[in-house]
Amino acid sequence: MRNCLLRVSLLSAIILFASGLFSISLQAQTLAGSGNKLNFNGFSTYINCGTSNRGITQQVSVEAWVRTTSSSYQWVAGKYSNSLVEEKGFHLYTNNGAAYFNGRTSVGLYMSSGASRTRVDDGRWHHLAGVCNINSWQIYVDGVLENSATYPFSRADLTTSSALAIGEYIVQAENLFLGDIDEIRVWRTALTEDQIRTNMCRKISPVPAELVAYYNFDQTSGTIAVDKGSVPVNGTLSNFASAALWQPSGAAIGDASTFAYGTDLRTTRLRIKATNGDSAIVNNIRTQTDGVQLYVVNQEPSIKPAAVTSAAVYFGVFSRGLTGAYDFRLRPVGGLGCSGLSVRPANDGIWSTLTTTTSTPTSVLATQQTYRAEYMQTGIVLNVPVVAISGDSVICLNSNTQLTAAAAGAQSYRWSNGATTPTISVSQPGTYTVTATFTAGCTTTRSRQVVLRASSPVPAFALGPDTTVCEGTPLLLRAPVGNAYSYLWSDGSTGSTLLARQGGTYSVTVRSGCNTQTASRTLTAQLCVPNIITPNKDGRNDAFVVASYSVGEWSLAIYNRWGKEVYQTERYLNDWGTSAAPGVYYYMLRRSSTNSAIKGWLEVVR
Repeated sequence: MRNCLLRVSLLSAIILFASGLFSISLQAQTLAGSGNKLNFNGFSTYINCGTSNRGITQQVSVEAWVRTTSSSYQWVAGKYSNSLVEEKGFHLYTNNGAAYFNGRTSVGLYMSSGASRTRVDDGRWHHLAGVCNINSWQIYVDGVLENSATYPFSRADLTTSSALAIGEYIVQAENLFLGDIDEIRVWRTALTEDQIRTNMCRKISPVPAELVAYYNFDQTSGTIAVDKGSVPVNGTLSNFASAALWQPSGAAIGDASTFAYGTDLRTTRLRIKATNGDSAIVNNIRTQTDGVQLYVVNQEPSIKPAAVTSAAVYFGVFSRGLTGAYDFRLRPVGGLGCSGLSVRPANDGIWSTLTTTTSTPTSVLATQQTYRAEYMQTGIVLNVPVVAISGDSVICLNSNTQLTAAAAGAQSYRWSNGATTPTISVSQPGTYTVTATFTAGCTTTRSRQVVLRASSPVPAFALGPDTTVCEGTPLLLRAPVGNAYSYLWSDGSTGSTLLARQGGTYSVTVRSGCNTQTASRTLTAQLCVPNIITPNKDGRNDAFVVASYSVGEWSLAIYNRWGKEVYQTERYLNDWGTSAAPGVYYYMLRRSSTNSAIKGWLEVVR
């Protein structure tokens, strides 16, 4: 079963904590991204943050970004004493490559979260969070709860007269930290997993009341660590060399962030938008990672790429697991133009240009990215026009079509078939791509898919020879039937057949999409007069019936073989002959309205 938690938090959004005690809004800081950090030498450097308990009693949470290669017992941050007089407090530390959050609550027992599963002595940045909720102790690494323990007590007292210290167990002057530390936060509440994930990759401003100590180490000079917490006590740096102070940090911290955690993130899509309108997307997350953070920094980096121009914002990705890969797509609000994508491993790294990217006029895609990196748009940012391709996308067998590329201001074109002219002739199906080159070598591409029409050509055909038909007797005309044929008859009908009901010339045009064929046929209509009748009362041919004429509009005179008139009527009703004697007779049909006359002979057979 897919187990995925996805939460988006945007710039200036309000994050409501589950406890209901406080809310946080975010904004850009003075220093870009993670700003600065401090490097601790492992034998003498530490920070004394004062003895104030800051309102911490039964609950506390401590967060820190750390980078170390030491597997020794080393103190990250804590306020703790294990003396016989006072055995209270808490401390976040690492030992044998694992992270722990331990302490005492004046109940006579040393309590521990247990060791984290993730080794944090690998020389990479990790976010650590320790949480104490009365009798429960937890350790989080990079947003995931990795160990915890619950003890049989219903009260706790974490207050202690010892100092809050960073980088050293100050009570016994031991367990000094070797490596980098950034973004120390101490809360007088027990953070939830969701709260930890929400805040770990972004700075916090304004500070809520529950964040009692907040050392982001973003100073650029001095030997005081400014506390931006709600109960501020500035820390005093001890034994730091002046030249080593306030170095750029490589922690994964921005101004806004979004995240996804779960056992299968392959279908997860993370998106975040900067204040200038640029946006970034992370997807296609491989199964080797169970957590990804995407963040944005809404200002220029302190260390800029060596490019003609660069964007005013940049983005970062932090994933759990060294081999966890993902795809990163940048969508500049003004289009990609002629710019590209620069990347660096972290805030303290050097930018380089990504050459294995896929670009469109609106975005650039970098695939198979791993672990963590920061990205920004660099280069000559121009509003390059989109290439338009005109021409038929469908061709018929043994035929061709023309494709024409057009882009305002383009200096040259190059097609995927090697042609360098704006127009090419295409006779084979396939994808044809054109690259338009503009000023300063900027390029943009467009593709057109050409397909072979599925319908077959219409063969030459005929509707039949011209002929005479009995007036009023319909004749069915048929056109050939084929795949995707269309029809248009001279009377406007569109079927494959036409029932001709009167004389005239009939034509049809048949189209297949690949060719057109036309045929016609002329029908001459006349009265059809029989020359024999058999009045034997069988119901068939018993009378002299003139087919297809207007009954009552014609007069009829019948003469015997000697020329004697034997029948005459001014309105013939197709009723003579039932009582006529066998023999040969002659008839004269007249229509006074048209001055028409038809004469002939007929035989009566009994």
